[in-house]
Amino acid sequence: MAKLTIDIPDELISEFADFMAETHNYQEQVQDPNSPDKIPNPETKVQFAKRMLRNNLRQNFMRWRRDKFYKENIAQFDADITVS
Repeated sequence: MAKLTIDIPDELISEFADFMAETHNYQEQVQDPNSPDKIPNPETKVQFAKRMLRNNLRQNFMRWRRDKFYKENIAQFDADITVS
């Protein structure tokens, strides 16, 4: 399996994590599974940003593959139907 590495300058890591947190609804506090209380999110903003980046890449790639398949194969399902 090939690896894809994205380098973000150290001085931008915090800002990038904030960007991903804000645009993907990161929660600083999450529900404690064992009580009605909220607890600090065990997933850091940086971990969350990495996960969201992976998810976005995967989802966009899968959408592209689906759309490509559809475009390449739609003609075989196209029917010339006339209703009068």
